[in-house]
Amino acid sequence: MQTSLFPNEKGDFDAGHFRAQLTKYPQFEMWLKLGFVRAYTHLNQIECAMSKRLRSTNLHEFAFNELRDCLSSFPTLEPLIEVVQSKAGNQKNFFSFGNYFFILKKEDVNSNDTQINHKIQYQEMNAHVISVEYTVSPMQDSIISLCLTYYMGNRSIFTYNIPLSSVCDTSTETSEIADVVPIKPRLSQKALGKNAVG
Repeated sequence: MQTSLFPNEKGDFDAGHFRAQLTKYPQFEMWLKLGFVRAYTHLNQIECAMSKRLRSTNLHEFAFNELRDCLSSFPTLEPLIEVVQSKAGNQKNFFSFGNYFFILKKEDVNSNDTQINHKIQYQEMNAHVISVEYTVSPMQDSIISLCLTYYMGNRSIFTYNIPLSSVCDTSTETSEIADVVPIKPRLSQKALGKNAVG
């Protein structure tokens, strides 16, 4: 991900083309969900108390590690995605897929006013940058929403919600939802008595 001298050369963002990529590779959404669920699992396993800011920073690191590691679970997707992490911590972590760059962003949190964040926000990079926006529960122990958002300046011009069937509570080992089937009471003939009708 580099600053482009001629950012308009990449053309306008085409929401239809981007949606087509997501439709062609539905496992992309599953990969994102799996990465975040695993990241929250590891974060919640840490026994020490953390400030919200430290949890947020660690979540980004854990999420990128998990996204990188769980790519092997998606063999058709793995060759198409590159996860790029800054070992020194002074560059932007991102991953690329389908000629787009993706960065993680916690919803309703403003980015630091740095030159690189300004260039990302105003799409001055050599490819379109999509934010993977997530919302966490008030206790910060589960993810409650996940979406892909394209920003131009301070304005969101495209949002794609990744449906979560329920809150992905990572305090349990599985995120599957069990269907609850009500059990109807069974009355024995003895309970009805001799004069019962029906």
